[in-house]
This record gives sequence, structure tokens and C-alpha cells, in this order.
Amino acid sequence: MVLLRKIGSGWSSPSLTNYGSEEDLQRLLADSPDLIPGAAATATAREFQVPGVGGIDILCVGAEGGITLVECKLATNADIRRTVIGQIFAYASGLRGMSFDAFSARFAARVGKPLLAGVEAAAGREVDPDEFRSAIERRLEDGSFRLVVAVDSITNELRGIVEYLHKHLSSDVPIVALELGYLRVQADDELLVPRTYGAELAEEKSTQGGAAPRRRWAVEELREASGSIGNPGARMFVDRLWSHAQAHGAVFIGGTGAVPSGGFYYPINGKRPSLWSIWVNDGVAAVALNIGSITNAFPKLAGSVLTNVRTSAALNAPLPNDDVQALSKYPKYDANTLAEASDAADVFVRTLDMVAGPSPAPSADGG
Repeated sequence: MVLLRKIGSGWSSPSLTNYGSEEDLQRLLADSPDLIPGAAATATAREFQVPGVGGIDILCVGAEGGITLVECKLATNADIRRTVIGQIFAYASGLRGMSFDAFSARFAARVGKPLLAGVEAAAGREVDPDEFRSAIERRLEDGSFRLVVAVDSITNELRGIVEYLHKHLSSDVPIVALELGYLRVQADDELLVPRTYGAELAEEKSTQGGAAPRRRWAVEELREASGSIGNPGARMFVDRLWSHAQAHGAVFIGGTGAVPSGGFYYPINGKRPSLWSIWVNDGVAAVALNIGSITNAFPKLAGSVLTNVRTSAALNAPLPNDDVQALSKYPKYDANTLAEASDAADVFVRTLDMVAGPSPAPSADGG
């Protein structure tokens, strides 16, 4: 029994209601992802479609590339017992191996905005597009998702299954049961009692022998790696990009991957889009032209930028023919290939100039 009173008055039994349907529970969590273990400040999509499997009740994506799958069940649903576990593993299995582009397109179709824009809005900050894409691709490739079963009242059987799986699953795939007891009191007041089962076990496993995330690469490290580029034409092209960034006061933010990498953020009209990024691995460089970042920051300029990029066959090669799709891309190129193309380097730098303005002319004394 629940009794309610206002201070100074007597206790009375209120009019109580709970979830009217599983959709109510789903909507509550989608609107408040901070209630989901490990999913605070994430962009959410409801009924995210996995080919051949069905719709995940809630899919959450974080700024660091973490992906959380949530399946909602009420105690009145017989599937709260064993079926829900098989269901969420089926979604995880179906999602594993999906390409970044397909994942991003399906997310955008559900929420009405690009994946990166949704994640940045939820995180309240800019997110390095290349690092984000790399993190998502890695998780999609190996299936390292966080799995959450959300219920209004957990059963002993479900709790036992979660504890068993935690003991035997890899720490890369934590599974958590989230119990959200809910009461609506009278017309205007709501009461929510959240409890988790397995979240503390997941945290414990992640700190036992898990590899600590790598620090970000420093600009000096990437500069040194750039000096080791074996192809003279590629090294000259990369040096040209470094000079462009320096001349425009671009800020370097290092990546956290296995090879020296990072992006260059240009201060332009109160914004700081990442215009290009670079990776150097054993003397071979790859560069990305961040068209998607330009589109997000300066949508009115994006069409002209894309038209310019398409004038170079080498730069245009990885882009889709559809302009709307192409404007969201972050095409990555082998620097050797661009160095061999007669116009690619010039068009790449001209694209940067269209957004950031031409490089300042050197002073008379060479400074």
C-alpha cells in the first residue's frame, strides 16, 4: 500500500496508475536516456530497424562511439522471462557487421537528423567526425555493444540470467537489467524507482585487467610521423596541408587510435569545424576531407564546396553520385594516390580556402 499526504494533513490512499503499455516505458527511457546505465548524454532512436530481425526498442549512441541496445518488457508480458534475452542477443547479432553508412542512414531515418549532429546535440559539444566514425565502425565490426533489458519489475529468473551471463561473457559485451518501478500519483505527480542488476558487475569487469584507453596523440608525435612519409609527393602534399592549418590558426586535436592521427579545427566566424584529418602508419599517410563537418557548420556554402570537390576525379571517386548523401561524407584518401593525380592536391587545398579563406600572404621579412 502507498499512502500520501501533504505536510500538516492526514494520510490518504492516492489514485495510482502504472505503465499503460511497454510503449510508455520505451518512451520514458528514450526521452531520458540518462536513466539507462552507461547511456547518459547519448542520442537515441526508437524502433531502430535491424534487417532480418526487427526493431530495437531503443538504440543509444554516445560521443565516444558507444552503442547501447535497450529492450523493454513489462512483468505482465511472458517474454520477460527467457525470451527477452534471446531477443536482445538477436538484435546485437543482426547489428554486428553493419556498415557505418548503413547504420548512420538508419539512425537518421528514425530521428530526422544526421547521426553525428544528433550525438553532438546530446553531448553538448563538437565530436571529431573521423574518430567517431572509427569508433562506431570498430563496435559494429566486433559487436561490442552494451545490452540493457528494461522492465517495470524484475523476476528472479531474469536476475539470475543476467548474473550468469556476466560471469561468462566478455567485458566487451556487458548486459544489465534495469528495473523502473513507476507510479503516477493523482494527475500531476509521478514516482520513479530505478534499480539496476548487473551494472556493478559490468563496472567491476571493465576495471579488472581491461586495457586503459590510449591518450590522444600529440601534435609533435604526428608531425614526426609525417616526416617519415616515404613517398616524396605525398610528403610534400601533407606538408602543404600542415602549412595551411598553421597559417589559419587551426587547432589540432589528436586521435586515440593505434596510429598517429588527428583532426584540424579551423576558427571561422565563431565556429570551429574540422576541415581535414590525417593518419600516418609506417610511412604511409591517409587524409580525409571533412565535407560533412563543413555541411554542418556552413550549409549554404556546402553545395559550392561539393561542386569544387567533384572537379577532381581522384577526390570525387569515393563520393556517392547523390549530392545530399555526398554532403554528409568524410571521404578518406591515400595521400600517395592524391599525389599522383595532377589536380587533386590543388583542388583539396582550394576546397579548404573556400571555407577558411585563402592563406595569408607571408610578410616581407619572410615571417
